[in-house]
Amino acid sequence: MPDECEQGAPIIQGPIQVSPPVVAPGQQIRIQVIVVGQASIAAVFANGMPLTNRGGMLWEDNIPADREAGPQTVYALAKDANGHIATHIGVYEVRREQKAHR
Repeated sequence: MPDECEQGAPIIQGPIQVSPPVVAPGQQIRIQVIVVGQASIAAVFANGMPLTNRGGMLWEDNIPADREAGPQTVYALAKDANGHIATHIGVYEVRREQKAHR
C-alpha cells in the first residue's frame, strides 16, 4: 500500500515492478516505479539507490538483489520539488542455486 500521508505528496502508482521476480543472491534486478505529483518529481530511490527518470512518470534502474535467500522487499521513496515524500514497496525472491544430488 502506498504511503501518501502528507498533503500534496507525490503518488507512487501501482505496484513497484521488480524483474526478474526470482533471482540469485546479489544479481541485478530491474526496478520500475511510476510516480506522479502536483509538483515536479525531484528524485526517486529504491533501497537507497537513485533511479533514473526515463521520461514522464517512469523511473527505473538496476540495483543489486539482497544476498540473503528468501522473500525480499524493495523500498521505493519519491521526493518532489517541495520536499514532500511518498513511499511504496515491491517484493521479489532470492534463491540460492541448488546443487544436483548424486
